[in-house]
Amino acid sequence: MTATAPGTWTWRSGSQLKDAGLSGQSGAFETIPWAPDDFSALGVEVQRRNPWRHPLSIHPSARLDWHAPHNCQSSRPFHGETWLDHHWLQTGQSVDRLFNIVTRLAENRALMPTRADLTPPHASCIGDKRWIVYIPRGNEKQEILLSAGTTRSGTARWFYPRRGELAGPALVWGPGTWVLPPRPAPADDDWLLIAGESAPTMASHRI
Repeated sequence: MTATAPGTWTWRSGSQLKDAGLSGQSGAFETIPWAPDDFSALGVEVQRRNPWRHPLSIHPSARLDWHAPHNCQSSRPFHGETWLDHHWLQTGQSVDRLFNIVTRLAENRALMPTRADLTPPHASCIGDKRWIVYIPRGNEKQEILLSAGTTRSGTARWFYPRRGELAGPALVWGPGTWVLPPRPAPADDDWLLIAGESAPTMASHRI
């Protein structure tokens, strides 16, 4: 059970069918408010018990009338925390809070990554002959290798998702391992490489 506010709470159970183990039970418990330091301590402990490095974050509220740190997105009180892997874009799912779509997106967009182990580039195949290589923001210094096999070749274009447009000339890649050329400006931003005709596979990435 969960309390909706700090303080002393009492409870009593009941059930539609008479059951001595369920009906007529009662008790009390004390709740205390959570401070940002409490969430940070919890985040550190969860990461300590997270051997597979599943991304960890804290889900904020869209309610600006709640007390801190529940009244804002995680980027404000927790952006510099070592346990935090990413931010949520919480909008509130109600008409009176739709402004959060714009304001919180702008706040997140203005931030720079603080983690050394940023989300690595990764690739996905669409159909048989179209591959998309996603290079997240913060990976400007990554050297990315594509393995096209011994006979495959094709062309590729950079796509800038923030503007929804292609950038730079067509790139030609051939058989073997291909090192992706530098991204267009701004290079340290989100980029997609759209490769067609043949299907290269991501072999590795390294700094």
